[in-house]
Amino acid sequence: HSLSFDDLDEVHSHLMYGALLSFLRGLYLSVAQAVSILASWQLFVSLCLMGVLLVHVARSARLRSIAMGVVFCAEIIAFVWFRVKRRRMQRVKPMEERLPLPGGRPEVVFQRTIDNMIEVAEWCKSCSSTGRSPEEWLQGWFLGTPFELIRHENVAELIAWAFWTKTESEMDESESREVARMLRALETTFGWQFPSGYDPQVRPI
Repeated sequence: HSLSFDDLDEVHSHLMYGALLSFLRGLYLSVAQAVSILASWQLFVSLCLMGVLLVHVARSARLRSIAMGVVFCAEIIAFVWFRVKRRRMQRVKPMEERLPLPGGRPEVVFQRTIDNMIEVAEWCKSCSSTGRSPEEWLQGWFLGTPFELIRHENVAELIAWAFWTKTESEMDESESREVARMLRALETTFGWQFPSGYDPQVRPI
């Protein structure tokens, strides 16, 4: 059973109240944890030792040189580690290591996505701050890229990955046809006309 706008209006205040309580509870737990850490003897001892070390470093030119060298080496190690970690996270994993497909057949999940986009867009017409236009949906999926810069093959890449967890080169013929159909459905439903081509700088989430 799907909720109507009237149903949402009735439960809106209850949802906001529950969200506020959840926020306040999370804030309380965060502050309590921060206070317990700040009041711990381990932190006090660490700060004292750091203060003593800084005093010795400030008085000795040799220690200052050593400290600068340690900091410089730590920065290099952190930079190399970050680059390696980012490359590992951005690599395309083998099929057996990827997340399973979204629940339901891809075409069913796609249609449900379209329905949700249409419903949320209706909220904009009622001056609701929670509404979002279809263009804003798409821009969000492309990490805030302006809508005008999103090209035809970029959207096809997004569809293939979102509904099959595959790159376009991994799709078989029937899957590629379904991607093309979904792309046409997007353009027809929302009156879009994506420029042809592919922009490698436009990356989906």
